[in-house]
Amino acid sequence: MKKSTLNFIINALMFICMSAVVGIGFLIKYTLISGKERNVIYGKNVELSLFGMDRHEWGYIHLVIAFVFYWIISDSSLFTLENNYFCI
Repeated sequence: MKKSTLNFIINALMFICMSAVVGIGFLIKYTLISGKERNVIYGKNVELSLFGMDRHEWGYIHLVIAFVFYWIISDSSLFTLENNYFCI
């Protein structure tokens, strides 16, 4: 596989992961609000969910995607160091 193709794949995966992390973060912050804010806005404790998942389940997905993003960054930096080492 050519280096430019591999770099494109790595960059695309990092973009997808980062977009998902940011999107889920905004979802948790502004749509699936915490208990105190729900009481203030709705006047009672209502259950907020999206696709059958509450804010804690979305938070877990947020965490897993962030770990995948971290793994891609660390693995791609090792790949870059190896390629630059062999080019010298």
